[in-house]
Amino acid sequence: MSGTINTDQIIFASNGYMRLAPKGTSGPTDLTTAWDSAWKDFGSIGDDGVKLQRKVDTKEVKVWQQLTTVKYHITGVSMTGQLKLLEWNKYTIPFAFGGGAWAETSLGSGVLRYNVSSQPAVDERAAGFEWIDGTLIYRMVIPRVMLTEMGDITLKNDDSAAIEVTLGAMAPASGQTLAYLLCNDTSLI
Repeated sequence: MSGTINTDQIIFASNGYMRLAPKGTSGPTDLTTAWDSAWKDFGSIGDDGVKLQRKVDTKEVKVWQQLTTVKYHITGVSMTGQLKLLEWNKYTIPFAFGGGAWAETSLGSGVLRYNVSSQPAVDERAAGFEWIDGTLIYRMVIPRVMLTEMGDITLKNDDSAAIEVTLGAMAPASGQTLAYLLCNDTSLI
């Protein structure tokens, strides 16, 4: 038995970016137009890249007459993006720690303070990812996300203080599109 192998369809996301925008911001509809200025580039991402996951929760239906499942009922769908933000900046810290902003403690002091809230607000955003493999360009937009988890930040002398975050997709405001992917790989059709 032989199969067809097409190594051109093996994709490496060797260079990429993550951007966040205020909720309701439209994402790109092509691969050449620059991202709107509302989309903020969150800078360097750890070398693990971005881990995207889509999960379908199901309930099995079994019957007395069979040993195997006869039907599955979908009970939930989730999509997440997990990554490590390496840059501590005016976008990443408020996002990871639940809102707010940096402010100078007194005018001209050069000392900045960021207050971590004990009651963070729901910070709904739009998320955009872009990655490139040679001449192939991919853009994924998740119109509604929020930070669902911030992992440990390890402060030590031999590694960067990465901020591990997980973004959770939320149901679309209308329609059924949880996310969309654009690319120029015409072999997909």
